[in-house]
Amino acid sequence: MKRNEKIFITFCEKGNQTVVSNTTNYNNKVETILNDETIYKPLKKNIIESIARKTIEKLKALKKSNSINEFTFKYLYPTYYRTPQIYALIKIHKKDNPCRIICPYFEHPCAKLTKHLNHILSQIMRCDENSIRDSNEFAKFIQNFEISEDEIMASLDIINLFTNIPIEFTLKIIRKKNKKSYKLK
Repeated sequence: MKRNEKIFITFCEKGNQTVVSNTTNYNNKVETILNDETIYKPLKKNIIESIARKTIEKLKALKKSNSINEFTFKYLYPTYYRTPQIYALIKIHKKDNPCRIICPYFEHPCAKLTKHLNHILSQIMRCDENSIRDSNEFAKFIQNFEISEDEIMASLDIINLFTNIPIEFTLKIIRKKNKKSYKLK
């Protein structure tokens, strides 16, 4: 089956199952998502080298200002990188089996920096009383939670979460939380 170009084998989004799909249908689903310019915008050229250069410049400036030490500089410095290659996971639990685009970031010039920032931001978020780590923590939280008659609990199906995050608003929240976390120490 792997050699048959009319068949595309991938995974489903949930449940650790393999999906065998018609290659044309799979490609059409992916292209439909990528052609939505409210979410994605096409680039005229590959900008990975430019991103790497800017990342290196910013790291050098941080090191020069003593915001990061030599060890952190070397750790975050992008030595090997390439343009991420996307793929899609099929949502077999949804009508018409749409797909979720996955863009592996581990070979991106900012991959180490992203991991480093995630560590810093997760420490800041732990100081937030409204932060819940995962679904298990949420289940424990609502176990004895009472909802009054004038309240409702809703579950939202978020589509393209990371491409829809308002960046300036998010940075404002992070700065505010960062100031609070330093006051707690």
